[in-house]
Order: sequence, then C-alpha cells, then structure tokens
Amino acid sequence: MSRRRRIPVLLCAIALPLAGCSATLEDLPLPAPGVSGPSYHLNAVFSNALNLPNRAKVRVGGADVGEVESMTARDYTAVVSMRIIDSVALPRGTTAELRSATPLGDVFIALRPPAGGGATDARLRDGDTIALPDTLPGATVEEVLASTALLVNGGVFHNLTQVLNGMGTAMGDDGNRLTRLIRQSRELLGTLSDRSGELHRVLTETASLADDLNARRNSMNEILTATAPALAVIADNTAQITGLADQVAALTAQLGKFPSIQGTDTRSLIKDLNDLAAAFNESATDPHVTMANLQRILPPTLKFFSSNAAHADVELRQVVLGPVDDPGHYADPAFALPDQADWANFVGSLAFVLTQLGERVRGPGR
Repeated sequence: MSRRRRIPVLLCAIALPLAGCSATLEDLPLPAPGVSGPSYHLNAVFSNALNLPNRAKVRVGGADVGEVESMTARDYTAVVSMRIIDSVALPRGTTAELRSATPLGDVFIALRPPAGGGATDARLRDGDTIALPDTLPGATVEEVLASTALLVNGGVFHNLTQVLNGMGTAMGDDGNRLTRLIRQSRELLGTLSDRSGELHRVLTETASLADDLNARRNSMNEILTATAPALAVIADNTAQITGLADQVAALTAQLGKFPSIQGTDTRSLIKDLNDLAAAFNESATDPHVTMANLQRILPPTLKFFSSNAAHADVELRQVVLGPVDDPGHYADPAFALPDQADWANFVGSLAFVLTQLGERVRGPGR
C-alpha cells in the first residue's frame, strides 16, 4: 500500500472509536481550583461575612496566597477558615478585610501585615485566629446601592448643576464677563508681581519680629507672670472701677457746664472776674460817680426781691369784662351778654387802670 493510502486509513481508525464513545470537552476531567502543595490553616472572625463566596480567594498585596475553606457562625459572628500557602509567612498583628475588585465583583479576603512588620519568630502558625478587632467586614451590595442613592438624591448633582448654570450665566454674554474676570485676575497678579519686593520686605520684617519675640519669650513670660496678681486684683474690682469711671464722667459733665478757668473765649471765668473788678475800680475812682442812681433803684429792687422769689403786687379795680360782673362796682347791674357799650367800657377801664399804674410808678415829682 502506498503512503498516500495509509494516511486516510489511520484517520478513520482514530475517528471510529471517538464517535462511538461520544466524548466531549465537558466530560474531560479538570484540576480542582484552590491551593496546591503544602499549606497551613488560619481562622478570621468577621462581624459580617455577607457576599463572601465559597472557596473565595485570600490575597496579600494583590497576590493569591490561599482560599476560603469553610464558614461557620459563632456568637453572632462569622468564623472563616482559610488555607494559606506554606511559603507565605504572615507576622502576628496581620489584619483581614473583606474587599472586592469592583463595586459588584466577587468578594475576597485581603490580608494586610502590620506597618512595622514583625519579628522573625512572631509568625502566625497553623490554627491561629485573627480576632474580631483586627478584621473589617466589606460593604454589602445594599450599602453600595444606598450610598449611591444618597449621592444622587442628596443634592450633590443638584449643586453641581447650579455651579454649571452659574458658569453658563457668567459666560452668557459671549464670554465678556469671563474675559473681564481673567483680565482683572491678570492685573491683580501683575500688581502683586510689581510689589513683590515690598511683600518680601514685609515678610522679612515679620519674620524678624517673630524671631525677636521668640528670643524674648522668657522675658515676656516673666512680665506676664509678674503682672498676673495685678490683673487678678483688677478683675476682682471691675465693678468698683466701672463705678468710679461713671462718677468721674458725671463730675466732668457737671464741670463742663461752668465757664473755663482759663481760656481764649469770652466766657472765661478769669475774664469775667477781671471785668467785674474793673467796674468796681472805676466806680471807686471816678469822681463823677454818685450814689443817687443807686438810691433811686434800691427801694424797688428790695421790694421786688424781698423774699426768696421775685414777686410783684398789682391791684386791678373797676375792670369791666362784659358778661362777668364786678362785685366791687356799684354801677354794675348784673350778668348780661356783652354789647358794643361793654367793649367800650372795657377799653376805657383798662386805660384808666394803666394810667393809675403809671402814676404810681412815676409818683408825684418824679
């Protein structure tokens, strides 16, 4: 048989058994997922292990180092049993956290060694447990959705929309407002740049002042310590000091009502005393000054100020007021309505009284 004829025969011989058995890829045996080789067991206690699947991955720094073997409930906590590769040495103080690569991805256990590492002989051994204070449960799907709803409905997007609308309003007139803002900002930066020397000098002087204050800190502390008793006394007598200030203010207000003792205005007390002394001096030295005028004005003055108040004694008689009768006048008949004659009588009687008053003031021979 030639070579070309033997090849089809071999292919048919191989295909006939396979077709008779009806074997597929699903029937082929696959290696079980998980950790292969030497390993040791660790336990981790979580307050909540929801969404943690069976045979979940255990990772350190993103590398797979083990898998979850089982989960049991104990004292209202979830105890997770893990199998770790024997070549991975975890120091004591390692923490465990339930995490997921994506918001809705599979949950895995992330082991995090302590920041300072650990001693060589302080390693987690087979059967050790990571206690509840050193574990952190992962966020559940419900918590993620609740946080997302709070983000959407909590006003964050509404505020962002307002910010965008405000920016749109600011640039509504073809960007003129934004242009002015940029121009003003550029002018401000230019002014600051021009005055950089002054700003540097101010900052230098401020730093020097701070250094001086720091150098004299002990002296200032001693001064404050020495003045502490005085400040305490002032604080204890604040009410008395306030009352004294009020009294001084009242006294000052009263003194302000008097003319100044020395001053340049015409109401100076010294000037008034000088004018009064000059008048008395002139009266004493002028030979033409007589006491006759003083004697003439003295009696009415004494009469006017004969008591502690000024008074005058005026007697009005025979005054006709129309409907009001005058009991002292015998010619007044009785009450009557005023007429033209009554007004004439009133004017005449008033003129008569004024005439008599004038005669009394002048007096005979005066």
